Parts: sequence; C-alpha cells; structure tokens
Amino acid sequence: MVHRDKEDCSKPMLTNENKNSSEIYSLIGKMLREHNSEEYFNRIVKLLEQPEVMNKNNYAIDYLFRKAGLGVMFDVSTNSFLSAFMHLRTGMVRSGVISPYRCELPCEIFVDDNRFEVQRKIGLEPESTTQVPGPSPDAPRDLCDVYKFDGMQLRFLFDGAQGELVSVSCRRQLEPKNTSPFVSI
Repeated sequence: MVHRDKEDCSKPMLTNENKNSSEIYSLIGKMLREHNSEEYFNRIVKLLEQPEVMNKNNYAIDYLFRKAGLGVMFDVSTNSFLSAFMHLRTGMVRSGVISPYRCELPCEIFVDDNRFEVQRKIGLEPESTTQVPGPSPDAPRDLCDVYKFDGMQLRFLFDGAQGELVSVSCRRQLEPKNTSPFVSI
C-alpha cells in the first residue's frame, strides 16, 4: 500500500490498489493499435463501467468512462478506435464532474512526474511543445508536449502554474491517404 500525506489525498495517483490497472492500460493499447478492436473496448467496459456517449456524428463517437476518468474516440471512417484521453487533473476532475484516471500510464510515467521526468522516462525530446491558454487571460499558459513513436502520438499536458501533469492522451497516427488524382494500376 502507498502512504500519502493528507494534503496529497486530493491528487490522483497510480497505485497497485487498482488490480485491473495494468490490464486496462494493456487493453487501451491493443484497442488503439488494432482495427476491428471492439473486443478490447468491450473488455474495458466489463472492467470499468458502461460509458456515456458524449458526442456522435458521421465521423466519430466519443465515449466517456466517468468513474474511470477515461475518454475514448471511435473513428467511424476506419471502424476503429483512434484515441484515449486520461483525465488526471483536468477541469472536469477538479470540478467533480468525473473521477481522475487511476490506471497505468504510458512509459512507466506516474501522475506526480514533472516534464523533466516524463522526458527522461520516454527517452526522447518532445517533437513539439505548445502553450495552451489557461482558464483566464492572466493565468499562466499550460504546456503540451507531443511525442511520436511506435505509430502513436502521446500528448502530455502540464499545468502552467504548478507544473503538474494534467492529462495524457494517446492517439494512433493515421496513415496518410493518397490524395493524388491519379490511380496506380
């Protein structure tokens, strides 16, 4: 069991107390990497909860597992899951709308890791870093580091004021479509 100070109890934290943590993370990875991955999604549903459909249109279906702090996007055009979003300290978590994601994170990253630790564990420089506006014009800008490797794009959002990890998203990199008007025979 992991011991924490009372002041830290409001922060999400990965622990071994979630016995399904590794299995859920593994299923997310398989779900994003493989086409026709409904089997993995259905296993996640069995382990977590029935998700809410947050958005549905001709292009995508967004699902939210409120109690697990996990959002996933299904791409209608490819009939496969495209991304997973892990809410750690997002506004939705801070306002109590959803629970924080408490399962395993990519690359052995922990919720309390800072940007330096994330970069060290991944072993690469971010491909890009973007400043994201805060909740008000005078608030410090959050930082989003993007890493691409192994067919995936990982985005780590860090709070501009505290430097804390706010969210992690994993997105399957789409293969570029042939936009040429000429067809190869």
